Amino acid sequence: MLQKMLRWIYFLCSGILLAACVTNIPGETVPAPTTAPANAQIANPASENCVQQGGALTLETDGSGAQYGVCVFEDNRQCEEWALLRGDCPVGGLRVTGYNTPAARYCAITGGAYAVDVNSTTSADKEQGTCTLADGQSYDVWAYYNGAGAQASANSPQDPFAYCAGVGTIDEPVGDFGATSNPGVPEALVAGLKKASGISADAPSEMLAQNSYWRCMDGRVYACFVGANLPCTTKADTSITPTAAMNSFCTSQPNADVIPAAVTGRATVYTWSCADGVAKAGEQVFDVDAQGYLANIWYAIAPVADNN
Repeated sequence: MLQKMLRWIYFLCSGILLAACVTNIPGETVPAPTTAPANAQIANPASENCVQQGGALTLETDGSGAQYGVCVFEDNRQCEEWALLRGDCPVGGLRVTGYNTPAARYCAITGGAYAVDVNSTTSADKEQGTCTLADGQSYDVWAYYNGAGAQASANSPQDPFAYCAGVGTIDEPVGDFGATSNPGVPEALVAGLKKASGISADAPSEMLAQNSYWRCMDGRVYACFVGANLPCTTKADTSITPTAAMNSFCTSQPNADVIPAAVTGRATVYTWSCADGVAKAGEQVFDVDAQGYLANIWYAIAPVADNN
């Protein structure tokens, strides 16, 4: 088994020396073929706070497709979980009856003050309005619901940690960070990524920043260094059905111990081999996180002050 793992990792990591292969080093225990145990996950303080305050947590999706948590109390009073934690939404929640649109309700439960724009409203289901936040910033309510508020709900527009604390979970950062922020992590994340991934502290920071991706999950910042062609932007492939490329490889090498990553694709969670000309999935060597990415190459990043 160890020889198969070594060969598989060799194919995955070949081609780029600088990466130093941020995957696990041979000799460590191979992950079990199940998701990580609950006690291995980083706790979401906003979710924990919701439960501690007597609420029940549900997940919803905003207009941009990003998930957010809603803490539901008695009489259907609600708060967005991070707004509750920050104190922008009161313990016990807000009564959401009377809000005609999901955008208006979202404004309220995230701590905003909603005002209907009667001049632009043509019907209840197309109601227009503004959302004014505690810091005084005002947004078109639908723009806020569609993602503009991800930045506004954070404590600092230029702080990725505050951004993720505000937005909760999002695969691609939006707002002032812009579409060009991936690839390319903010400077504040570089030191944390080096430490979390085991990359040498003296590795060129500019190279690392330009070849890494970041995202938010459960209010935390996660980052991935592409390195040796690691599939940072691709969701994990959990299929055990061989591809045409795998079958073709096994036709030419019918009993190969290892099908190289260039053939299997680097997002697969399994080792692959050939048996009598047929591609076979082996053991699961990568875990999958809650958003569907390879957990072994995405690292939770701590703020700079916590990396000293």
